[in-house]
Amino acid sequence: MKFKPYDYQIEAMNHIILNKKCALFLDMGLGKTVCTLTALNRLQKAKRINKILVVAPKRVANDTWTNEIEKRDHLKNIKYTLLTGNIKERKENLKKDVDIYITTKDLIKWVIKECIDKWIWDTLVIDELSSFKNPQSQRFKQLIKVIKKFKRVVGLTGTPNPNGYIDLWGQIYLLDQGQRLGDYYNYSEQYFRRINYGNYERYKVLPGKADIINEKIKDICISMQAKDYLSLEEPKIIDYNINLDQKELEKYNHFENEWLISLEGEDFSLFTNAALTGKLCQLSNGAIYNEEGDWLEFSNKKVEALKEFNDNTEENILVFYNFKSDLERIKKAIPSVRIMKTSEDIRDWQDGKVKIMLAHPASCGHGLNLQTGGHIIVWFGLNWSLELYLQANARLQRVGQTKPVVIYRFITKRTVEEVVARVLMNKHNMQETLLKYMKKRKNQNKELILSK
Repeated sequence: MKFKPYDYQIEAMNHIILNKKCALFLDMGLGKTVCTLTALNRLQKAKRINKILVVAPKRVANDTWTNEIEKRDHLKNIKYTLLTGNIKERKENLKKDVDIYITTKDLIKWVIKECIDKWIWDTLVIDELSSFKNPQSQRFKQLIKVIKKFKRVVGLTGTPNPNGYIDLWGQIYLLDQGQRLGDYYNYSEQYFRRINYGNYERYKVLPGKADIINEKIKDICISMQAKDYLSLEEPKIIDYNINLDQKELEKYNHFENEWLISLEGEDFSLFTNAALTGKLCQLSNGAIYNEEGDWLEFSNKKVEALKEFNDNTEENILVFYNFKSDLERIKKAIPSVRIMKTSEDIRDWQDGKVKIMLAHPASCGHGLNLQTGGHIIVWFGLNWSLELYLQANARLQRVGQTKPVVIYRFITKRTVEEVVARVLMNKHNMQETLLKYMKKRKNQNKELILSK
């Protein structure tokens, strides 16, 4: 895929190149990852930096960064490895001579302990910088130990101050070690009024102080909001890739080829292509139904991805699910979810009181105005109905929406869901295309088996 940067993306890349310590406060959907990779790749080619360590949330580390490198033509020269997985895998990958090493925020302590005496990185990227906002957190304390070893630091986030300006201190300190905002005590006392709310405190920025803080950090921080760069006329669609592990993928492929799968001692078999299509969609979401209407979990990858997605954004999220099993598994993983059932549920969403709302596209696909409650849609599982898909997306993308709508489609890679997504995008007849795909895939699988 070719990368044709917008003007704002060129500005973001230049900001990274020109500033050894900097932050990109870019809304979701503006391309923080590709901008960062492109800028750092240019710096590496110019021999101005050597090796890069990326610290990101688990899902973002394992999928977003790797997918961006692999799908962009201009980044294919980049060699990378993942410092995730089990200890044996991490140690083996540490030995590799690559350009970028990608790890998670939860493993930063292990990385530092393992490499403190044989440090190899001169550049650090902190994806979701706001997750390091708390100076009392262990991840912050661990990173501070080695922050001066990096000649360059890039911080990325779309929500730099979810709880107010008090959250900026830790993030900026990782960039400049107190040069701009001083130490935490003086920062909190000079710019804020402390308010007690029983069991917790809140810091409210004093009148006029926000402008002073902005002025102090403007040289190293660049902020862009999606509403200024993305047209409200067309929502931005982002495919959020989910990867099955090897055993899950082997089971999926066996079912697709042989029309038979066993889970927890129970066999599932089929006799028609149409039935197979539905069952593969179920498996792509992570569960499958038996003849009695009960479901068994096949994979928890999508549920984990949604949980992490919810944890890493301050925005309200409207989640469209496909099967009842999706609903039940999401509720178990994220107890705070609300299910759109009543008028009260809709009012609370519209008033911005619901962080994550679950809805079935068939129940709210027509005539419902939900645009004031948020601008982020997540398709946990795609439905093959183009009408439902378009109508559900239109619940937020309508007159009265003040922000660009961003639609995240959770797509399980190397499954039928990739075809569902492609057909929806191309506005083709879903059913016909899927049935043709089933026939083609089955023949391909037979050929692969015969060639072994």
